Amino acid sequence: MLATVNQYDVGSLVQVSATFKNSAGTLANPSVVTLVYADPTGLKTTIAQSSLTNSSTGVWAYSVDTTAKPGRWLYRFTGTGTVQAAGDSQFIVTDSLIP
Repeated sequence: MLATVNQYDVGSLVQVSATFKNSAGTLANPSVVTLVYADPTGLKTTIAQSSLTNSSTGVWAYSVDTTAKPGRWLYRFTGTGTVQAAGDSQFIVTDSLIP
């Protein structure tokens, strides 16, 4: 079964997030968390842990500005140290109907 890809309007701040669990399945924070995202042109941006929001144990998020860049966006959260895990995802930004 294919996962649903979320869609947003161009110019939206899109919150991307990741949840990390330790080997016992309990929410836990990695020692280091990074986010890399690629806009529809392929330009990659790396976001350091200090710029991410840690809303609760194991839950990390960031708001991506999609101004003037419709298309498919890709992102990957990576955790290292106390919890080692990584995951990719994507979302679609649709262009405005008004030129």
